Amino acid sequence: MKYRRQERETVILYNEAEENATVCTFNRKLKKKLEKMAARYPDRILLKEISAGGNCVTYILPKSCVTIYPPHTDEWKDTMRKRATSAEEE
Repeated sequence: MKYRRQERETVILYNEAEENATVCTFNRKLKKKLEKMAARYPDRILLKEISAGGNCVTYILPKSCVTIYPPHTDEWKDTMRKRATSAEEE
């Protein structure tokens, strides 16, 4: 079955009582990232389910893996670009 873009969601669930979060996603890039993380940390990141004909995956992972960052300013981007350039030169 083919899903419309609006139907291909990513849902992240966690509560304050448990240590783990559940991530259910259709996003290809995030699925690949979770797959690599699960291979590297099989004791901490678990593939729980593959559904929707393989289009959607659900992983259980530590809440510490879920982070939210503020938007990056142009000044921050310039600083990071300069650091990367100077690191390459060393």
